[in-house]
Amino acid sequence: MASLAVPGARAVRRRAIGGTGTALGETPEPWRRRDAAVVGLVVGLGVVGLIITWIGISGTARLTPQARWLGLGIASLLLAGFAMVGWLVLGLTRVAILRREVVRRLDRTEPVAEAAVTAEVPTGDRFGIATGMRRYHLAHCPLLAGKDVRWLDAKTLAFADTEPCGICAAPVVEL
Repeated sequence: MASLAVPGARAVRRRAIGGTGTALGETPEPWRRRDAAVVGLVVGLGVVGLIITWIGISGTARLTPQARWLGLGIASLLLAGFAMVGWLVLGLTRVAILRREVVRRLDRTEPVAEAAVTAEVPTGDRFGIATGMRRYHLAHCPLLAGKDVRWLDAKTLAFADTEPCGICAAPVVEL
């Protein structure tokens, strides 16, 4: 899984989840090796249960003993399925915590100085976009700070494949 580098991200100490020594955000993925090992062990137990079920059910021709073995097979599938769902929920929870921290850090950033905005920003209905961005921004948006910004008018922006920024609440531009 790829990760994005956030400048200064390691300088901020993050709260550890699950009581382990690894701080949240220190690794590029939301799971730790221990999480994967536990899920692998439980899924392995589910697979062993399915193998035992297959061996047990294949040796019987009557329906009553097969129903008991079928119950074990269903329980094995449920065990493995709940382990996988729990693993995904754990990852989503950790990603949500990281997202809240990033939004908090963005809220704490200082807006661009008013003098710098008036010197560089054209007047009128113009929106800023930087290289690699999929969203357009208003002049005061902290996501434009320190970037080489291109200013586009609403008509040009309507034909670009971009969306409005959720941080500075740029209006939706339509034809």
